Amino acid sequence: MLRLDRATRSDLEKIQNLKVGGRTGRLVALSELIHSQEVVADKSIYHKNLLPVTYVTGDVAAPWKARVRHSQTRTGNG
Repeated sequence: MLRLDRATRSDLEKIQNLKVGGRTGRLVALSELIHSQEVVADKSIYHKNLLPVTYVTGDVAAPWKARVRHSQTRTGNG
C-alpha cells in the first residue's frame, strides 16, 4: 500500500510516472500498465429528513475589521 502527499496524488502525470516492480523485478511506469481518463464527478446531494438541502457557510468579520459605533444616551434621573 502506498499513500502519496496531496501535491503528488493531485497530479495525474506524477501518478502515471510512478515506477512499480514487475514479476521479473524490472521497474515499470504505471502509465504502461493502466489507461487513465479524467472525468468530472457528480456533486454530492445532501439531505435532511429525506429532503435535499443546501448548506451555506459564512465568516463573521473580526471586530477590528467591522467597527460598529455604539452610543448610549441616558434619560431620567440616572
